[in-house]
Amino acid sequence: AVASIGKKLIYIAVAARLSPPDDRVRPQIVRAFEVVLDRCTQVHLVILQHGFMGAIHRTIAAGMLLAIDRRGKKVGIHASLEDALAQCQEVAIDPEVVVKIARVRGIIN
Repeated sequence: AVASIGKKLIYIAVAARLSPPDDRVRPQIVRAFEVVLDRCTQVHLVILQHGFMGAIHRTIAAGMLLAIDRRGKKVGIHASLEDALAQCQEVAIDPEVVVKIARVRGIIN
């Protein structure tokens, strides 16, 4: 995909409701992030849960990312899509347009 469009790719995953991953799933998540990092210049995970459980899930995700070779690329865990998009300033995207599209498609409220 990168070669075909000739531009930097940024991966942003948005999750609304999560359960902590079990021992079987954690290594699969790490491998998936490694594959994404091979193809993208940035990877951002947005966990939309608020309060204590949201903080716990973001901490678990951050701990899992410690096991990944980031290859010098920007990797972040965020509480909102807007926070993740703020980290993508070197790429010509309009955060307001992305948020509007995400709302229309039901990805965020």
